[in-house]
Amino acid sequence: MTQITKKEFIETLSNNETILVDSGFYYSDGTCINAMERIITINKIVKRRTVTEEHSNYIVFSDGSRLDFNQVGTKKYFSYTNTHGIHFLIQRTEVYDDFDEKIYKNYIVYMVAQGG
Repeated sequence: MTQITKKEFIETLSNNETILVDSGFYYSDGTCINAMERIITINKIVKRRTVTEEHSNYIVFSDGSRLDFNQVGTKKYFSYTNTHGIHFLIQRTEVYDDFDEKIYKNYIVYMVAQGG
């Protein structure tokens, strides 16, 4: 995974059709990469979406969902292309849990839909 800026992340989401792949907690970047490597093709009938609104602290997608940038935690943004040539964008949020006394990483993964 290559770290990119928040601006690059938003621009890439805004200039392409994307598919939400997953939103979940993984133990490490490697676990997330392994999940992305298992995707070998883009299903032609999966609903794609575009960004319809850009704001400083969130974006809105064409299906009405939104991605917030101001939730608790430290955010980093990544780009990754798997061995099958499928491009992904990842927002990783690290949150320290006082109860468990450890850091949890939440990954939101988008597939960039190339072509149709």
